[in-house]
Amino acid sequence: MNRLPIRLRLTIAFAFATAVVIALAGFFVYISVSEQLNDSIDETLLSRTGVLAGQLKSEPAARIELGESEDPEDSFSQIISPDGTVLESTSPALTESVLSGLAPSRNGETGFDVGQLPGVDGDARLLATFATDEKGRDFIVVAGVATQDRDETLSDLIRTFLIAAPLALLLASVAGYGLATVAMRPVERMRRQAGEITLDRTGERLPLPASRDEIQRLGETLNDMLDRIEASLDRERSFVADASHELRTPLAIARGELELGLKPDRDLAEARAAMTSAQEEVVGLEGLTQGLLALAHSDKARLAIDRTDVPIPDLLESIRKKYESLAGSEDRNLVVLPNPAATVPLDRTRIDRALGNLVENAIRHGNGQVSLSGQVDGNVLIFCVADQGDGFPDDFTEEAFERFARPEASRTTPGHGLGLAIVKAIAEAHGGTVSIDSGTPGARVSIRIPLDPHGQLI
Repeated sequence: MNRLPIRLRLTIAFAFATAVVIALAGFFVYISVSEQLNDSIDETLLSRTGVLAGQLKSEPAARIELGESEDPEDSFSQIISPDGTVLESTSPALTESVLSGLAPSRNGETGFDVGQLPGVDGDARLLATFATDEKGRDFIVVAGVATQDRDETLSDLIRTFLIAAPLALLLASVAGYGLATVAMRPVERMRRQAGEITLDRTGERLPLPASRDEIQRLGETLNDMLDRIEASLDRERSFVADASHELRTPLAIARGELELGLKPDRDLAEARAAMTSAQEEVVGLEGLTQGLLALAHSDKARLAIDRTDVPIPDLLESIRKKYESLAGSEDRNLVVLPNPAATVPLDRTRIDRALGNLVENAIRHGNGQVSLSGQVDGNVLIFCVADQGDGFPDDFTEEAFERFARPEASRTTPGHGLGLAIVKAIAEAHGGTVSIDSGTPGARVSIRIPLDPHGQLI
């Protein structure tokens, strides 16, 4: 079933539903017609038993002569004594009580389908009621009729359904297939367009039907997916282009220094200076490569986090010691502000790198004292790194955490524009965010990591 085309499966489902509806409709029509025919027969029999009951009240049963029915094969009447003796009968063939084994109710008329009776054409239906004569004696008055006409009517109805139902089912199946074909046209158009979409041509999207239905919503969802894929590819292309640009210059410098150092007319001091310069470029390349690798991992999925219990004071103090010499070389002061003696589960290596990037940026590109702090505000753990310089340019804050993003004033200073992008990836890996705090003197960057009410990372 699952291997069939969708339109054929829809047609089969529609045909099955139609068959069920036709069967139920036929059943209810048959029951309704059968009840109407029985009601009509019972009304006729009730009229006849009423006439006989009236005759019993006006004269003794022995004096009533029913005579013979004009058509004894179609209808009959009997007057029966309480002991089952037939006193009068309109059919010479019905000398025995038609109520053999049947017990009419004393509270009203009782109808029976009694099957075959002698002298009656086909099955019979009768109505029996108790009546009293002028002396108060009980008798049973019976009126009956052959049900051949009723049975033939019901048989004709069944035959009509057996002929009409397959035709209706066939017409419904054809109509269902046509409707399924029309309904699937937008899907077919989207399929053809999807087969023509390539990575070489950007901006192509699936055509959407005019109707506001599930197919249109499917197309919108697929187009949104194509937007995300295209945006991701654009980021990848930009990432590769920026990485190539950043790698080209240090590689060219390192190659040039090596070529100079290898020239035969160079003395030992010049060769050593060239090798030292090449080594510095290689060290920079190593840092750039590690940053690119970390960002590549964050693109595939959120960075893997290995949480351990980390005391906040120990974490901040270790970062201060690590960058104390760098701050001293820039004639800057690095301080750790008072912080709570709290221990939280963090990936120490990742957080150490994120805070280290912020501290190094503040030392290299900021001014004045650099402060490092960690606080718990409600259910949020906040790390802040601030300096007393000019802060970030206003036109740079929105793109500061993008890869290779560097303000124009910093393009002549060391760095590749990956530090803040790595900070963002690490913060998001912990379920948090990173932001540049506005309205404060200097540059202030905060990492916010949510905690649950018990002080654990969410």
